[in-house]
Amino acid sequence: MISLLVSLTSAVKLRMRRFKVLQQESLRSSLSVYEYEASPEDLDINSLVGGLRLVCDTMTGDTRTDFLYGPLALAYKFGLIFLLDEYDQLDPSCANAFNAILEGGNLVIPETNEVIKKHPNFRFVATANSIGQGDLTGVYGGVKVLNVANLDRYMFINANYMPKDVETSLIKKFISDEVLAGKFVEIANIIRKLFVGSDIAGDFNQSNDSSSVKVSAVSPDTRLSVTCSTRSLIAWVERFSLMNKAKMPEALQVSFDLQIGNRAGADDKRALHAILKAVFG
Repeated sequence: MISLLVSLTSAVKLRMRRFKVLQQESLRSSLSVYEYEASPEDLDINSLVGGLRLVCDTMTGDTRTDFLYGPLALAYKFGLIFLLDEYDQLDPSCANAFNAILEGGNLVIPETNEVIKKHPNFRFVATANSIGQGDLTGVYGGVKVLNVANLDRYMFINANYMPKDVETSLIKKFISDEVLAGKFVEIANIIRKLFVGSDIAGDFNQSNDSSSVKVSAVSPDTRLSVTCSTRSLIAWVERFSLMNKAKMPEALQVSFDLQIGNRAGADDKRALHAILKAVFG
């Protein structure tokens, strides 16, 4: 059995990017996907396996108690893909409850004494904002350190941001001007590199529309407290388009601040505005 723990180390939350590998696999194998979001307050394996429920007969109106399969039991029995989102929000003891499933053991339904054997096509996929070692960035609230014995049962795939040309094509769906779309993506990539602490001197010195992009107000080793996910980028572009059509003054910076800038501290906000001005002029 192949189990995947997709680690979104760059805060990529956009659904179409986050599950790209999974979508390709499900299309290739014609398997359905059950997606469930981990909630540390009320999630346990029993809620995913199923339980006894009152069922009403639509013809007679009579009620009876039946066992209804939960998403995990259905996927395990019929060979579907079960996806548990926000996996690192779970308490480690709760995550450990999946160990037997991850190893392909039998799933026993106590209410009916049914023993479900793992279907060969069953896949268990977990997505997270960390690699199971806790939040190393300080920006993902609620992330837990998971049990290494549980993590040993997974293989790991790190999902990064889209390549620049791919993301530019995506942004062009919201703003048709290719040059303008490229500038939005360029800013997003600079912010992302500053967020993770990468040296971005090369980005500042790249040619941009026959002019050198220089941000003298920002040191290349700056570490920003905010980033620009693809979701935030799309929201910014959409908001800018609406404000620009309405001929609102300073639509570019105002729309940027509403989505990203106003979440940053004063120093970071000045740096963000300097990047914005350097790229757009």
